[in-house]
Amino acid sequence: MNIAFVIPSLHTGGAERQLAALAGGLARRGHGVSVLVFAAGGALEADLANSGVRLVRLDKRGRLGLPLALLRLAAWTRRERPDVLHGYLPVPNALCCMIASFVHPTRVVLGVRASFMDLSRYGAASRLCYWLETKLSPLAHAIIANSEAGLREARRRGMRSEVMAVVRNGIDTTRFYPDPEAGAQLRAQWGVGAPYGLPGDLSDDLSGALGAPSACDPGAAPPVATEQGRARGNPERGNPERGNPERGKPGRSNTGRGGAGRRGATACAAGEGCPCVDADGNPAKAPAAVAPRPEPVVLVGLVGRLDAMKDHPAFLRAAARAARDDERLRFVCIGGGPAEYAERLAFMARDLGLADKLVWAGEVRDMRAAYSALDVACSSSRGEGFSNALAEAMACGVPCAVTDVGDSAHLVGATGVVASPGDTQALAVAILETAARVYDARVDHHPGPGEAARGRILARFSLDRLIADTEKILSQLVSSN
Repeated sequence: MNIAFVIPSLHTGGAERQLAALAGGLARRGHGVSVLVFAAGGALEADLANSGVRLVRLDKRGRLGLPLALLRLAAWTRRERPDVLHGYLPVPNALCCMIASFVHPTRVVLGVRASFMDLSRYGAASRLCYWLETKLSPLAHAIIANSEAGLREARRRGMRSEVMAVVRNGIDTTRFYPDPEAGAQLRAQWGVGAPYGLPGDLSDDLSGALGAPSACDPGAAPPVATEQGRARGNPERGNPERGNPERGKPGRSNTGRGGAGRRGATACAAGEGCPCVDADGNPAKAPAAVAPRPEPVVLVGLVGRLDAMKDHPAFLRAAARAARDDERLRFVCIGGGPAEYAERLAFMARDLGLADKLVWAGEVRDMRAAYSALDVACSSSRGEGFSNALAEAMACGVPCAVTDVGDSAHLVGATGVVASPGDTQALAVAILETAARVYDARVDHHPGPGEAARGRILARFSLDRLIADTEKILSQLVSSN
């Protein structure tokens, strides 16, 4: 088959990563695959180039960008005559339906990626696109939802139920897997301490990656204390706040109250040649730039674009509540979005007292490292279909605290904790309970919820299943033409 996918862009996002993985998988199975994008320059374009997928740019720019993109899409489809034209997300779905009658025998497929959208949180243009997608959907030959909840919502909206099917997202577990070393390096960049409650040897290893003094360092001067960082906004870069989560006593040596670390100490457990002592056996002067050891913490992360449907305000309120009950907790928001919205969220976080407990990480290219940096993944969304961020986090061995939207509760199963959407108190409790499960498993040295989460992804939500199920539906559609 020759298959053409249409999507707004290939910037880092859940739907975009799924499309890139699916397109590459179908290409590896011998199909001709093209991906048409409205806006060029997305980070995932390189992934497509390496997988043999053809990239076509429709160059949607300016006020007339969308009509011109529609004309370019129609002209390309009539010229190339793909067997399948598959939209991803509302605007591409609507445009594919608009040209369906003019590109026969190409079969038009819509990809429904969400189960609920609170349109009151969006502008007039978004509401119009959502309405058009529904009204034009009878022109499609098939509709594929990525969740049972999305299928129900599509039926409620009036889409053709007789051509609907569910193909749940699939996770490439050879790409998303636990990577503690990469996670530790990213935590170091964020200024976040090693995971709380790890066995001593592993905690020391990760602390070393975070810039901690060596354990063979009894003669070293104590690290130089630095002023606790304050959040500084840069809304133009979509990175409004950088919280410094260090809360311990950064000037304290890790050597206790004995002679080690005091003036006159002359020995080192590592023996002669250790750089912590000079040639006369006296303590060497500590470099002025030695950083304090960040205290071990439990890092809770929300991964998702800055969008009203992700309900970052609910996450921030729940984080503030949870942090009052457990001082070990720190938080990170991963994902970009509009600068104005990012700035409002940053002000809200400061008002809630999260300035020194929260990192705004922006977009992260290495998502395996980002997930591996977390102890708990959280979703505060008001609407989801199948959450890619949660599934990828689970594949990296991270348990989840989620709101009961879309298929999220089914996705996490017994490995996660579920709260009602919009209930910040319940979400705070879910965060605390998930963090306690992680901590208890580490202290007791037994498999924890993270291992169970990865096992659930391996058993039920593999990338191979996504590719095979999609291939089957598209093949039947083309053969019946």
